[in-house]
Formats: sequence, structure tokens, C-alpha cells
Amino acid sequence: MKTKILPPTNENIEYAARILKEGGLVAVPTETVYGLAANALDKTAVNNIFKVKKRPADNPLIVHISSINEIPDSINIPEPAQKLMDAFWPGPLSVVLPKPPEIPDIVTAGLDSAAFRVPSNPVALRIIKSAGVPLAAPSANSSGRPSPTSAEHTAQDIGGKIPLIIDGGHCTVGIESTVVRIQNNKVHILRPGMITVQMMEELGIDTAECAGIADITGINNTKENFKNKDPMDPRPRSPGIKHRHYSPNAEVILVKSNKHNKPALEAFIAYVKEHGGDRVFAMVYEGEQNMVENAKAVVFGKRSNPKSLAHSFYSCLREVDNQNGKTLYIRCLDEKEMGSAVYDRITRAANNKTVYI
Repeated sequence: MKTKILPPTNENIEYAARILKEGGLVAVPTETVYGLAANALDKTAVNNIFKVKKRPADNPLIVHISSINEIPDSINIPEPAQKLMDAFWPGPLSVVLPKPPEIPDIVTAGLDSAAFRVPSNPVALRIIKSAGVPLAAPSANSSGRPSPTSAEHTAQDIGGKIPLIIDGGHCTVGIESTVVRIQNNKVHILRPGMITVQMMEELGIDTAECAGIADITGINNTKENFKNKDPMDPRPRSPGIKHRHYSPNAEVILVKSNKHNKPALEAFIAYVKEHGGDRVFAMVYEGEQNMVENAKAVVFGKRSNPKSLAHSFYSCLREVDNQNGKTLYIRCLDEKEMGSAVYDRITRAANNKTVYI
């Protein structure tokens, strides 16, 4: 199959909508990452998402709609969820709600809940509206790979497997949405993103503190140990929290400093110089790249600016792969500096491989 990469003209938006309505797949841009979209009401089409991505069947999908008014009337929306939607939709926030009967079980991995999101990307909204159906749309990459933030990234992974990629340019956010669930009238974060606990609490919304799969901490998330599964039901309620994610072909190793008498940057540069070599890369922050020796530098973004880091992270991982990198060392700052969303992504990309120097 030849994959067309087309700009978001009105004609091409209608073309994408026809493919979706007929049960096909289309890669669409959102503000977070590019999504591999199918009609969420068509279980055969959704099953093809899993086949193309080689995605585990127990990893639920997010349902994308163009307006809060498209949430089925059968769903009772809790008050905290309504507040979040009013404040952050359209935007990078997914809300887990009871599953309506019209959503096939394959979308939710058999769960009794479904995650909904209204993206803010105007191209995505035009495609959803034109298709006239909700779209199930996980990231448009091979499962486990770095998420695509451009049409080029998308084509690298699934080109030749789908008929169309709509090129909406580089994603403005660059990492996946925050996913939340409401329990006992409190918000539980299932996956961290750029909509943070601090932002929620500023709205007067209660957040909950309880044990779960991921320990989410940091300057942008003021509570610890958010719950992303039920004690009686171990299945993940959100994508991106169970399986290894976001990893390039290169081995990713986080480097942290535990020496109080040596600056973290100085220690990192010395470590890379000693352990570098052919096909070794070092991910550093803006202004640090000229210090790297015995490795190729990749510029992460501006230090202590989570938005900058999120925007460039997946592109950096793919740049290393494009240059046939073997090892990537990442100078890992304190989670409070990086923000919990970025910290979560880099630890998953490294599969928790960390060295302390």
C-alpha cells in the first residue's frame, strides 16, 4: 500500500473523512502527537489499529470527539470531570468516564470505562467533524517506539500500512495528554501530561493520594502515588502506563549525579567522555552541546522548561535512531526541574536504566 502524505486542505480533509467513514485508517495531527485514527464505533476498523501498530490488546484507546456535546447522553459526568472539561477542553486532557454501550469493547480493552478527549488542533477537529463519528486514535507509531510529532515521524513507522497521513506540521505540545479518572469525587491522574495537578487544584478540584502503578511526583504534580488501577481490577485504565513505551532502537541510559561536591553537568560530561565512542549520543540542554566530548550531542530543550523539553523529546529520540545510534545517555535532572510528565516519558524510554555518578 502506498501512503499519501497530504496537507490539510478542505479537499483532503473530506478525503480523510471518507476513508474513516468507510472503515479505513488515517494518521491525523493533534497538539500532543500524531494519532492513528479509526471510527471508534467500528470494531473491525479499531482492530486494524492494533494490527498496524502491533499494539497489545490490553492497552485501551482514547476516544477523540470534537465537542463535549458529543459525549453520549447515557454517561453521567461527575462534577469534577465537568470542571476539568470546561477548563481544559479543547486541549491535552483525557477524561475516563463510564463506557457507553455504543463504544465497542475492543476500544476499552474490555473495561467498563472509556477515555474521551477533545483535541485543540484545528486540523484534528475538522477531520472529526467531517467524519461525523468519534475517532479512536492512539499515537501513530509502532507500539513501544517514540511517539510521532510530525508527518515524517509517522511515515517512518507506519508508512505503507495506511492509505493517508494528513500533514499538520510539528505538534505544538509534543507529548501525550494527561489522563484522569474521577473516583469518590476526586481526580486521580493515570498518566501525567501538560495539564498538571497544580493547574487542577487552582480550579478548586480535589486530587487524591493513593497507591498505584506509577509514582508520580514533581513540581507540577503536588501529590504522590496517584492511583491508575482499582485494587480489585489490575487492568490499566489508561494507555501508556503498563507496557514499555517511547523507546528508540538505541539503548537509553539515564545519568544522574549523586556527588554533592561536583556539579551535575561536569560529572555528566566526564562520564560521557569516558564511556562514549562510535554511535554514542548524549542528550543535553540548550547551551551545553559544545561541552560534549567523545559522543554526539543532541539538544533536548531549555533546562527547567517542561514545555520546551516535551516539545522536542520524541524528535531527539528519533534523531538518534536516524543516525544509527547505539547508546543514548540522557542528563536526567531532578524531577522537580523537568516536570513529572517529561520525567515519566524519559524513565519509560530508558526502561528505568539509570547510572549514578
